Amino acid sequence: MASPPFPVLMGFIKRIWSEFVIDKIVMLRNGVILVRFNSIDTRDKVLVQGVYQFDKKRLIVKSWHKDFQKEKINQVPVLVRLPDLDLKYWGVSAWSKLASLLGTPIMADQNTQEKSKANYARVLIEV
Repeated sequence: MASPPFPVLMGFIKRIWSEFVIDKIVMLRNGVILVRFNSIDTRDKVLVQGVYQFDKKRLIVKSWHKDFQKEKINQVPVLVRLPDLDLKYWGVSAWSKLASLLGTPIMADQNTQEKSKANYARVLIEV
């Protein structure tokens, strides 16, 4: 799988976090990108903002620590489609119970929350 050029990724990062002051962006090997913000508070806001996606691929956003590059990723967020789900199961507790059979439910997409597309429900699950 080809990786996008670094300037493209830099532009994406600057765009999604345009409200924050970014001090530095550095690319390491194996697709790891370090983004240094102007403060710890800014970093924490980015960490809790949610799930990020670039070119239909999930970005895993984590705080840096000294053993960061040795760390293995054991859990990733996955968007799961629940096709032909009866409308009576579209409540938060129902899709949450269904999703928990696969992993830890994080959230449903906007269409699922609003029940606006009845073809399928989509739920973000950490597996």
